[in-house]
Amino acid sequence: MSGETCSDFDFTNDTVALTQCNNTFYLDECLDACQKLECTSTGKSSTKDIVFTVLIQILVFLLVFGLAGSVDFGHFKARFRSKGVYIGLLCQFLLMPLIGFAVVAIFSSLPPLFAV
Repeated sequence: MSGETCSDFDFTNDTVALTQCNNTFYLDECLDACQKLECTSTGKSSTKDIVFTVLIQILVFLLVFGLAGSVDFGHFKARFRSKGVYIGLLCQFLLMPLIGFAVVAIFSSLPPLFAV
């Protein structure tokens, strides 16, 4: 390290971040610099953005409402008689979380920089 401190580097410069961020000593500064670069929004929304957001929400509401109006519960009853639905639910809520936990447990020894 040769006596260098975190404040010796300007982490807003991409080349400095690339050369120093693989050192765990500078990891916090690298993450802070990344957060500062990503959060450059002024927080103000233009009228066009607001109109677009409201329009999308209305269209999604109409789509979901229209689909819900065409539901026939007899079809659901027939679908739940097959084993495939139960196998899918078992995989979705039991097998996939266990696989995710196993992957995290296997790769937990990696440096924190790779977790980003």
